[in-house]
Amino acid sequence: MSGIEPVSKNGPFWTYEDGSVRIVINRKWCKGCEICVAFCPPETLEMEGDKAVVKDLGSCTKCLLCEMRCPDFAIAVTDLSKPDPKKPADSSGE
Repeated sequence: MSGIEPVSKNGPFWTYEDGSVRIVINRKWCKGCEICVAFCPPETLEMEGDKAVVKDLGSCTKCLLCEMRCPDFAIAVTDLSKPDPKKPADSSGE
């Protein structure tokens, strides 16, 4: 394997994370079309056999082109440096 090791392998969900970005690839949904790899400007992704994997997480610019172009919704990118919009704002009462 030439890519980096995922921080977690939960069934088909392989998660890569470094504190600033999280990339989750659903290997069950990935059909190996290579579209995510082709559209990734910094070449963060590569193919390992017939599935996409992360080659260099540090190079990810969080442009989301891989996520937007995946026809099977098999990849999700989260910018961990931005606040989570699902969490309520601090409601300390002040």
